[in-house]
Amino acid sequence: MSEVKGISVPDHALLRYMEKVEGRDLGALRNEIRDRVRRGMEAGARHVVVDGFTFVLNPAERVVVTVMSHGRTARRSPRDFREPKDDA
Repeated sequence: MSEVKGISVPDHALLRYMEKVEGRDLGALRNEIRDRVRRGMEAGARHVVVDGFTFVLNPAERVVVTVMSHGRTARRSPRDFREPKDDA
């Protein structure tokens, strides 16, 4: 699909499109993210790495700030938390 110059599509519009037009369940996605970061958040971590993705957390506010893809790293801190790998 080509990019149309001069037209901005903010994140809110993108989310509404995914929810209303594509029928995605954003509540289920939120719950999936909560499940992925729960242990790290409870431990007070500022970053959680799960399946190669880094979830940046604000444990004081109990908020997931952003998610970074493999290869991009947040500044490391002693409060980082790595989800244990499955033995499967």
